[in-house]
Amino acid sequence: MCLTNHHVLRTYNTTPKTRFFNVHIEAVRSLFVLEQGVTHSEWLSDQRDANQALSANWDALAVIKNLRPQRIVMVGFGRFGQHLLIEMMLRNDGCMVENLTSLAIISPDVFKGWAHFERLLLCNVSPGKTLPNPELTSGTHNDVGLLHSIAQESKDLETIFIIGTDDTPANIQAASVIQRFCAAHAGEGRGHATIIVRTNMFSMAHERLLHSGKSDNVDHVILPTYHVLGAYFSRRMRMNEQ
Repeated sequence: MCLTNHHVLRTYNTTPKTRFFNVHIEAVRSLFVLEQGVTHSEWLSDQRDANQALSANWDALAVIKNLRPQRIVMVGFGRFGQHLLIEMMLRNDGCMVENLTSLAIISPDVFKGWAHFERLLLCNVSPGKTLPNPELTSGTHNDVGLLHSIAQESKDLETIFIIGTDDTPANIQAASVIQRFCAAHAGEGRGHATIIVRTNMFSMAHERLLHSGKSDNVDHVILPTYHVLGAYFSRRMRMNEQ
C-alpha cells in the first residue's frame, strides 16, 4: 500500500465501524474456526451442496488443527506461511506443535523471511513455546532434487507439507511432485504425510490432479484462500445482522 493510501485510510479519516484486516492473517485464523463457519454459513452450505469434492475438502480443512506432526516442511515463507506457523504455536495452547521435532523451510528469501518471523512474530510468543532449530534452504518449488530430498528425509515422520507461495499453479505443481515422491518412499518408512496446498479458489482440475497421485501414506488438502475468506465474511455479516 502506498503512503498516500495509507494516509487516507488512517483512523481519523474513517468511520468508527470501519474495520481493516490482512487477508493472509484472516484466512489462516479462519482455519481454526472452520467448524463454526460450516455450521452457520448459508453461503458455504450452498457451495458444499453443489460440489461433493469441495465439501469433502472442507471437512478435511476443518480437522487440520487436530494434526500433531513431528515434522513441518514449508515451501514458501511469506506472510501466509509465517502467520500459519505462528497460529499453530498459539492456538489451543500450541497443541499442533507439541510433538514437533523438525522444521524445514524452503524459500528464495528464506533467511530474510525467518529474520522477519523472529523479529516481528516469534518475539510475541511465550518463551515456554519454542520451535526446533529450523533447516533453512534457499530454493524454489522448481528444484525437483531438493523436493525429493525433503520427501526422503520425511519418510519416517508424521509430516505436514505446507505449500504456501502466492502462486497457485506453482503450489499445485510442487504439491504434485512431493506427493509422488512421498508415495515412492511409502515402503521405506513408517511416516505419513499431509500436504496442505494454498490456492485462490477450489478447483476440480486441481483436485483431480492431486487425487490421481493419492496413496495410503499421503493425504492432501486444498486451502482455497478466497473460499475461506468467503465463509469469514458470511459469518461476520450474520453476526452484524443479529
